[in-house]
Amino acid sequence: GMLTFLITDGSKGLQFLDHRTKRWQAVPHMKDAIIVNIGDGLQRWTNDRYISVMHRVITTERKHRYSAAFFWEPNPNAVIQCFPTI
Repeated sequence: GMLTFLITDGSKGLQFLDHRTKRWQAVPHMKDAIIVNIGDGLQRWTNDRYISVMHRVITTERKHRYSAAFFWEPNPNAVIQCFPTI
């Protein structure tokens, strides 16, 4: 994918893998914020300038967790290859 836009209800549990420390980090909730996740396609297009991040949800709260995601993808006929480096 290219980009994911995520709105959450504020419940804890979303985590990302920090590629430097190899540890899972919690994504802090920010009221009225939209979380933007870079996908593998964008990483390739930018020649690794922007890195796709592994993520997961682990929750210990005993309540439902809601989120809404929008996945942005390029035209299905688009060529996905590295941009020339500068």
